[in-house]
Amino acid sequence: MPTVATPSSQLDLFVRDTPAYRTALARYDVLRPILQGQCTLAQQSQATGIPYHRLWQDLRRFQQAGIISLLDRRTLPHARGKPPIEARVPRDVQQQVVRLALAHPFTAHELARIVQTCHAIAIDHRGIQRVLDIHQLTPDILRLHHQATQQASLSPLPSGQQLG
Repeated sequence: MPTVATPSSQLDLFVRDTPAYRTALARYDVLRPILQGQCTLAQQSQATGIPYHRLWQDLRRFQQAGIISLLDRRTLPHARGKPPIEARVPRDVQQQVVRLALAHPFTAHELARIVQTCHAIAIDHRGIQRVLDIHQLTPDILRLHHQATQQASLSPLPSGQQLG
């Protein structure tokens, strides 16, 4: 019973993106005489006007990974901007960062070091700030929270009570 191969996402992109497809096929057509043994790299370079080094790179890539390797990766669509913080920092780690930020007056640098050490996640202070921003915890709000908790813990005793 024959099995149906599932196409890779690269192959799907290759087939869907016709300009990239045409460019890769054109690069393959330039390599075809070399692959068939009709001419050498130097001869094909002179005949087409394509630099020898470029042909050599294309030939090496094609031999290693096939026609998909001939795609010009610079022209492929890619995500712009920063990936969402959820992709880099799991939800449970985010919750621990928020709890630490509320419980202790750590800086973003200190919180980043804690996450790096405890969870082995590559994150810097800007990533911590993004986590805190998601939870609407700006530095001003955190500062006010810490001041309020300090004042609450140091509240004076009522006038009728005495120590000891």
